Order: sequence, then structure tokens, then C-alpha cells
Amino acid sequence: MKKVNPKFTSQKCSKCGYIDKENRKTQSEFKCLKCGHSENADLNASKNILAVGSTV
Repeated sequence: MKKVNPKFTSQKCSKCGYIDKENRKTQSEFKCLKCGHSENADLNASKNILAVGSTV
């Protein structure tokens, strides 16, 4: 198990990596302003945490 800093994981696009607080307009909705990727905000943040945690 690896400890992951959650900073910006809810604002970062899991597809292109773009970070902007406006990517997350509501608690449950994520939409990237750069690439247009859209999904549940918690799922997007989980993918970002997994990506960081998977690195060695």
C-alpha cells in the first residue's frame, strides 16, 4: 500500500492530466475544460489516485 497525496485529484482530468478547479463545477460532476472528458467526479478522482499509487 502506498500513501497518496489527494491534492488536486478531484480537479485533475484522468484522461489528459489538465488541472483546473473549474473542471469540477458540482460535487458529483467532472468535465475537463481542455479535452471535454466527462464522468462522475469521484470516479475521476479515484482514477487519478490509482495512477499515482501505481507508480514505483
